[in-house]
Amino acid sequence: MQYARLIAALCALGLAAPALAGKPTLLLTPVSIAPEASVPEKVQTECKIEETFAAQIGERLRKQGGGTTTSLDTPAGTQVMKVQITYVLGPGGGGWSGPKAVSLRAELLEGGKVRRSEKFSRTTTGGVFGAFKGTCGLIQRCVDTLAKDLQEWADADIDVPQEAPAPKAAAAE
Repeated sequence: MQYARLIAALCALGLAAPALAGKPTLLLTPVSIAPEASVPEKVQTECKIEETFAAQIGERLRKQGGGTTTSLDTPAGTQVMKVQITYVLGPGGGGWSGPKAVSLRAELLEGGKVRRSEKFSRTTTGGVFGAFKGTCGLIQRCVDTLAKDLQEWADADIDVPQEAPAPKAAAAE
């Protein structure tokens, strides 16, 4: 009973239940690699980056009351996130071959129209034991962080600012 009161108080203050903030978001699957993207073929086949993204982002969105979809036709009040991978730096050799990076472009659509779009990128060297991790493990670290970034971005519920009207000419005195 005490927990129920605490949760109710935190919700009233806006400090709990982040899943209730913003609109439900559905990830459009499959996640794709942009046609102009630079992604090493070996990374694409061995790390299964599209499936990894879909799983990570989809899971985070499910926790927020959303999930995944294969269609842009969704219920009113629901937004759809479309993600395209635009770049992956992933030379073989794990941490011994340098940093790994992943970039993507995301769009939030509502009613089939783009509401917001943003580019995201993450890089990792793997930390203290990064040299002992494989390339896919390091890329997975970038994917995990990007999934968190996308979930927070979708949940922010901020509309794109509209273009301000042109200022009126000053009246002659």
